[in-house]
Amino acid sequence: PQDSGKLDDPDTIDPSQGYGIRFQGQKLKIYFDVLKVEEIKTWDGEDLEFPGLSEDATCSYIKIEYPSNEPNKALIIVIPESSLKDQEGNPLPYPWDAFIYEKNKKGKNWTLVYDNPIPFKFNGLIMNIHGGSGSSQGEGEAMEIGYGIKDEHVARIMGRFTLVSRGSIEIYGDLIYDGVYNKLNELGLLDESKSIPEYLNEHGEAGRNILNELVSETNTIDMLNVVSLRRDITLMIAKNDEETEDYTKNVKLFGNFFCFGGKFAVQHPDVNKGYRHVFGSITARELTYTFTGSYDDWQGWKEYNVYDDRLYNNTLLPFGTPQMREIIILSFRVM
Repeated sequence: PQDSGKLDDPDTIDPSQGYGIRFQGQKLKIYFDVLKVEEIKTWDGEDLEFPGLSEDATCSYIKIEYPSNEPNKALIIVIPESSLKDQEGNPLPYPWDAFIYEKNKKGKNWTLVYDNPIPFKFNGLIMNIHGGSGSSQGEGEAMEIGYGIKDEHVARIMGRFTLVSRGSIEIYGDLIYDGVYNKLNELGLLDESKSIPEYLNEHGEAGRNILNELVSETNTIDMLNVVSLRRDITLMIAKNDEETEDYTKNVKLFGNFFCFGGKFAVQHPDVNKGYRHVFGSITARELTYTFTGSYDDWQGWKEYNVYDDRLYNNTLLPFGTPQMREIIILSFRVM
């Protein structure tokens, strides 16, 4: 997509060539989820056709909303699970067979820009970068992440992806790898009411062993890189209008976070938000505090970080994984 928000001419897409997605100067809102084809049709249109896929085929679903002018627009990428991994669950190399389509929104209604999804090969890279002077603050190139389809503030990620923004990146909910989603749900850790330290206090060494194996080659092939080239990556305060639900309390973030020009930060609240859990890695040029108060009575998020050693041991890293030079690796534990 170019500045206009229009997908390049679909007739120019070479089905044998691997592609990433690049936006230029748009503010993006990115959703991740895992849906069956029949669910995708329910959301996006009963007439959609995905050649070679049955109605119950499971897919990685990525929706990228980018408001330009009216109507609002969204780009949708659908990757069949069978493209991402083999029958034994082993990861398949990118680029993956995928489908892409675009929708317009006017009022409450969405309409397809093209008649049907376009087959293409996707390498997992989504960039939001625009040319300009070095003094640009990148305010129009921000990304919002932490959104899902079934649960608006739980992004369920199947596959290996790299998100790159020259502007800021804001997180509004959980980022959960599909390979650990069911296990987290079974442990009661998808609920924002419980933190990992609370779980460990209840289950002791047995609980620690379970969490040690949570992010491993045998449990998940999924990985997410989140990269801001010039600005901060910030965990946001996210509540519903009635403030009865707190979507980022005890938030769980699975991913590798790279802040080359700013901080891995939080929007500072005046209430206790539990813990900010990161399963992955954080690299940044600047450190920042996440809570105020005492150890037992605090406002904001205390930190609980678990290192994902696949970042260095796995040869099938997401396309576009940054090379780390002259950066600080923040405090991480291997439990």
